Amino acid sequence: MRVSCWTAITLSASSSPSLSDTRIASAPAARSLIANAFVVLPGGFGTLDELFEALVLIQTHKIRSFPVVMVGTAHWDGLIDWMRERLAGEAMISPRDLDLLRCTDDPDEVVAIVESGAERQGR
Repeated sequence: MRVSCWTAITLSASSSPSLSDTRIASAPAARSLIANAFVVLPGGFGTLDELFEALVLIQTHKIRSFPVVMVGTAHWDGLIDWMRERLAGEAMISPRDLDLLRCTDDPDEVVAIVESGAERQGR
């Protein structure tokens, strides 16, 4: 059996991310429960599955809201445009649902978004 493990980095109030703060979770829901943020790098179907699962769980309030950061604007812009034009444009999602996502190429911005999300969560 093949198990996909992702790393969820948690932040404490007085520290930056480190290996001592890292937890491994193999189930998507478990990752969502321990994560301060999802940082999504360019990928294929598995990445899209994880991305949309996290968005649905946040959208439906099954888990607490946390930042979802997509890294690589060249990779993600087409998908974001499609979500805006087709999903939001045809009222399949609320235009506000697109606010669940942030997309950037700047590593410092990723860190700032994750730290801000952790602070809002009291972590």
